[in-house]
Amino acid sequence: MNGDTMAGATSARSARDEWLLIGALLLAGLSMRTAVTSVGAVLGAIETGLHSNSGVAGLITTLPAICFAVLGALTPRMAARAGQHRLLVFALGAMTVGLVTRALVGSVWLFLVLSVLSLAGGAVANVVMPALVKSHFPNHIGRMTALYTTALAVGTTAGAGVTVPIGDLAGGPDSWRVGIGSWALLSVVAMLAWVPTAKHDTAVSTGPRRLSPRTLMRSPVAWRVTMFFAFQSVQAYVAFGWFERFLTAHGITDVT
Repeated sequence: MNGDTMAGATSARSARDEWLLIGALLLAGLSMRTAVTSVGAVLGAIETGLHSNSGVAGLITTLPAICFAVLGALTPRMAARAGQHRLLVFALGAMTVGLVTRALVGSVWLFLVLSVLSLAGGAVANVVMPALVKSHFPNHIGRMTALYTTALAVGTTAGAGVTVPIGDLAGGPDSWRVGIGSWALLSVVAMLAWVPTAKHDTAVSTGPRRLSPRTLMRSPVAWRVTMFFAFQSVQAYVAFGWFERFLTAHGITDVT
């Protein structure tokens, strides 16, 4: 093989790998919020099917924010030990297992425990996706960030919009189980898309410089950022969890 042929083969492989990475980013983005918004779409049916009450329903809708906070805070340390790609693959795998199993259980408390697994993929992806974009596309950070966040928005909307119609395909009083469990198909495909990158992964360094909580408490910028995201999250998770109940209480059908 001459030099020109070898260069062409390398270029082709690079282009192929780049498209595979773009596809993996899109699939992960699509998966990041389906575990949250699919539950909000059938919250009333879950409450009835699991024989729970409105207090437990409130806990179900609060769980995503708690899991994203706790798991998100642990993600940098876990990524430093396992590698970012491996951690994302593991989290998407846990998400897949959680989405399937919580759709099958009859106990509301077991549903809550398995929901933590369901939310693992989104919680980890929140933290590692920006770093992966910078690592793989250093010259196109804005473009690739826009790409996967657009996919995130599409997945968020789809989880809210088509969970009920998907469940209606199965019919019966437990159709909500099919609706929320079906999103495991998307997360398992996203996991498989990242597997080729994980086998070459290495542990990453978190760097020698660490900010203490006291330093952050004294930072006006840290307080502003915290308040901004706190209010943004309140708006988002109220909508994810309760808009379906609000709309159906005003005579709009579940499917609509």
